[in-house]
Amino acid sequence: MKAIIKKLVPLGLRRTIRRWRAAASIFTVSFFSKSFFLSRLYYFLFNREFDREFRSVLAGRLVHLTFQGEGVYALRRNIHRLEKGLLMQPRKKVFGEHFIEDTVEYLRIASAKQFACADEIKWATDVLDLYFSVVGSTEKIARAQRLYDAFRKDLKNDIDGAYSPYEFQSIQKPNIHKDQLDILFKARRSVRWYEDRTIPKDLVIESAEIAAQAPSACNRLPYRFVFVEDKARIASIAPLANGTAGFAQNIPFLVVVVGDLSAYEEEKDRHLIYIDSSLASMQFMLALEVRGLSSCPINWPDMSMSERKIKEALKLGYHEKVIMLISVGFAVSTGGIAYSQKKKRGTIIEEFSG
Repeated sequence: MKAIIKKLVPLGLRRTIRRWRAAASIFTVSFFSKSFFLSRLYYFLFNREFDREFRSVLAGRLVHLTFQGEGVYALRRNIHRLEKGLLMQPRKKVFGEHFIEDTVEYLRIASAKQFACADEIKWATDVLDLYFSVVGSTEKIARAQRLYDAFRKDLKNDIDGAYSPYEFQSIQKPNIHKDQLDILFKARRSVRWYEDRTIPKDLVIESAEIAAQAPSACNRLPYRFVFVEDKARIASIAPLANGTAGFAQNIPFLVVVVGDLSAYEEEKDRHLIYIDSSLASMQFMLALEVRGLSSCPINWPDMSMSERKIKEALKLGYHEKVIMLISVGFAVSTGGIAYSQKKKRGTIIEEFSG
């Protein structure tokens, strides 16, 4: 269609039309951005792109509230909240009282239905063992402990507290000079040209597992890395991102980072899938780099058609959102790398003085 318009409409007229459209857009956006009501009206009348986000957030809340799936995010969040209470200085005599009964029930369901892995169950039990040994007693806490004691023996976890909070001084310190770390950060560049070689999946798995050590709000980790290795499938998925023109066919291994909105009960937390998964994705790419694999993060545009196609291809639920794609492979040694000058001190740092 664009090619036909270029042939039929003179260049001067096309430029005039673009100016009119730009002026109309400025006027329209200026008017409708004046209030919340007008903003809602604008997106109801002229642009329905946010409709998908509304539905995705609600679908995620439904999964969360009905305690479905493998994430068990409510359990993970509450156990982390107990950890923070245990670490408080000075520690309160009574804490966690208003959510401890729910937490114990979440653990009971997760263990009975095998929603959580063995390490997650041990973490929860180690923290709860410590919690009940130090917290003051109230009616709610005593009731929760009776429920916990009733099924604790069936969990068959060692009572060693290995997964409970520990002191900072016990952390194993890395033997990495800052200059080496700086070199790593500069060496990890976006690579788009890869050798035609099989990618050792164990290295990618290792990188994903260590990437999960990235910080995450309340330790929910509301994301997963979906591996796509079939070249035909990669060739059909990668172009959906619109940022792979010219090199989509060259990608030997594709990782799709998927956020899970069922991690949250309230709308206020809906952006955490982007924050937490991005923190993990950067660690994932650095982990790939030190294992000899190059990578390129690929922006995922929020477009209805692309989202529908990739959800169908990967069998994603409506509460799941693609965050980004990451290509992985062995770099062609003579392949080009964009210089991409980064911001410096004067433009990336602001010292706020009040």
